[in-house]
Amino acid sequence: MIETYSTRFYDNSQLQATLDQIHTLSYHRTETELRFSGEVFSAATEIVEEAIDLPENKKDGRYGGCMVYGRRSVSWTPASLFIGGAIAEDPEFGHKWDKYTLYAFGKAAVLISNQDFLTSGENKSLSQDRRLRIINNPVPGGGIATPDGSILAFSGFSEEADEAVCLATAWKVGLINEQQARIIANKGTGKSFDIAKTFIIH
Repeated sequence: MIETYSTRFYDNSQLQATLDQIHTLSYHRTETELRFSGEVFSAATEIVEEAIDLPENKKDGRYGGCMVYGRRSVSWTPASLFIGGAIAEDPEFGHKWDKYTLYAFGKAAVLISNQDFLTSGENKSLSQDRRLRIINNPVPGGGIATPDGSILAFSGFSEEADEAVCLATAWKVGLINEQQARIIANKGTGKSFDIAKTFIIH
């Protein structure tokens, strides 16, 4: 839940306002929504386990991250799940899992604030004064929106790998097909589709 993490890192009032809006929404899920959230997180767990084996993640010692799942036409707070391990300390955030959780929710906030975006990486296309930021950093890629209004955001790896985790998860549970995954990737990092496809093939 958002309230368990400090918001002092958000120096952009628009991002803070968006997170406040998410937080104040009624927390309600139907049984169907609860069941599907479980399917999303189960698929995400399998995909993240694949991603941990990427050479870049093994080299950098990246062992997991935070996945956020929600909807644009929200009637409930986006749910989050920390997958894998991130026990290292972080000089700015105290713990890596705090950093990853803040960034994952930040990516979701970009997509809720900008209904026409397919990826959180499009935040960089906004003018400097409109970009959502965490500390002084624009919220990066790693979040996607699907045609049905679902939002998936992951933080823990590189932008490309984070985005690939979301693409592969959405693809695996039927929120998008291969063509839609390619379109979303082209709007984002441009490199995530090929990575996501390897996760699906495995």
